Amino acid sequence: MDYKARLAKLVEALLAQGASDLHLNVGLPPIIRTSGVLTPILSEPALTNEDVLGLLNEMLLPAHKERFAQTQEIDFSWGFTD
Repeated sequence: MDYKARLAKLVEALLAQGASDLHLNVGLPPIIRTSGVLTPILSEPALTNEDVLGLLNEMLLPAHKERFAQTQEIDFSWGFTD
């Protein structure tokens, strides 16, 4: 799967909705935060473990990847450029 393209699609959906955050959880569709309200992107399927790792791999720096591998969770900011 082309996770870079999928991530771009998710970010475009986030921006179109005026959302501030994207939440990625195994077993759930991607979720966006708009005005403090969490809303699943229902047009997207539930994420698999492989999906979450693939998407994270596109965004995380090596130090973040190591921290995620240890804790299985991470909160970070990321700047999008297409």
